[in-house]
Amino acid sequence: MDLEAVILDMDGLMIDSEPFWRQAEIEEFSKVGLHLTVEQCIQTTGIRIDEVCLHWYELKPWKGPSPLEISINIRKRVEELVLEKGEALPGVFETIEKVKNLNLPLALCSSSPMSLINTVLNRLNIENAFDILCSAEFEKFGKPHPAVYLSVLDKLKSKANKSITFEDTMAGVISAKAAKMIVAAVPQVENKADPRFILADYKLNSLCDFDWSVVG
Repeated sequence: MDLEAVILDMDGLMIDSEPFWRQAEIEEFSKVGLHLTVEQCIQTTGIRIDEVCLHWYELKPWKGPSPLEISINIRKRVEELVLEKGEALPGVFETIEKVKNLNLPLALCSSSPMSLINTVLNRLNIENAFDILCSAEFEKFGKPHPAVYLSVLDKLKSKANKSITFEDTMAGVISAKAAKMIVAAVPQVENKADPRFILADYKLNSLCDFDWSVVG
């Protein structure tokens, strides 16, 4: 594999923050009378939080805080939870070291806002690990739209078919494949059986399982 760049997603891939998102969504939506289950939160995993809030508002409109205000409150709560108990998932530090040893540029590409990206990097003490940080916060559409991946490729000056991204959600896989990238999927336990992950070029149990010997 002749690579020009490596890209990592963040939530659910680098840090086990998806449970934090679900907790925050359940807490904040309950304040406006919308009582979501964990299963309902899982359905929108990987989608930008403002779009998640609009999704639920369109299905079950509420009175009071706007969807944007709810999304800000959710993001702040997730940041609190990350600082309180966020931990790196298996293979994160090893992957970063391997990419650096291969002398390849490394980017982070996330649906999360930049404030949360910085919170996670600080929590994991990897503030200087990435050459490029790219948030879908600044795109018109979040994942599964390919906009954020097209942006990160432009910033990296890398060809899509020579760039590999690691993703844990179906929304992320669809986004990266739509940008014509090589994709390694690391699905979370609750999503492993999703047959759509066949779209990915690789399906792994963790970041530890990727065979870097295939990289030329």
